[in-house]
Amino acid sequence: MTATAQPLMVMVMVMDGTVVTVGLPVTGNGLGIAAADLDRVLTAYTLAFGGMPPAGGPAPCSAGAGCSASAWWSSRPPHRSPSPHGIRQSSDPPLKSRRETPTMTTVESRLPNPAVLVPELKDIGGALYRATGNGTIPQATVSLVQLRAGQIVGSTYLTTLHTGNLRRAGVAEERITAVASWRDAPYFTDAERIALELVESVLTPNPSGERVPDELYARASEQYDDKALATLIMAIGQVCFFLPLALIGKPLPGVSPEEQWRR
Repeated sequence: MTATAQPLMVMVMVMDGTVVTVGLPVTGNGLGIAAADLDRVLTAYTLAFGGMPPAGGPAPCSAGAGCSASAWWSSRPPHRSPSPHGIRQSSDPPLKSRRETPTMTTVESRLPNPAVLVPELKDIGGALYRATGNGTIPQATVSLVQLRAGQIVGSTYLTTLHTGNLRRAGVAEERITAVASWRDAPYFTDAERIALELVESVLTPNPSGERVPDELYARASEQYDDKALATLIMAIGQVCFFLPLALIGKPLPGVSPEEQWRR
């Protein structure tokens, strides 16, 4: 071997040893790879280096020389990383088993029934229901507005509740599903559009000014008289009153009122 080739061979052997003694143990233990699955890794390694056996030091058997890669792998002692900072140890369960852990499903609300905890809530809810049901605006408009509020704040309970209310009232499915994109949907009257725009304005910031500008109020006044507009405002207030209970207490959606809250 020439003097020039000798350092190169030493470097190759060092790299080879690093792959065998460090790379493969970290890969196998860190990713939970079974010993049999490493056969393909070692085969590719052997082919890449022209059939040269691993030079990572003596082992009970040598891969590529009458011994399978899986047997060679299982003959090696378990590897433990010297660094505890964010590096998994060989005793840790494989990552695969962690990822396959099922997500826990919510089976009860966080809060018990607030109407039982605070009985006065029933009186407040009943008064709001009577106020918004005075007949000056269609009940479908109230439900459309309250569905949009649930969508804006991301409450599955409210969106499920008001979607169900609209379906039971016979509202067309196209109108229900288009509430989130009402601006370019052809299914809503001008009065309904104003109502949806008002609830969005109340619940979302306006970077260029006040949430409900005079121009929007003027357009709303063209569609609703004073009593109807006041009723619409109370319908928005009604859903906003119950938003904290929905978001913090998290009643179960899509079940009977008796099942919504934990006992």
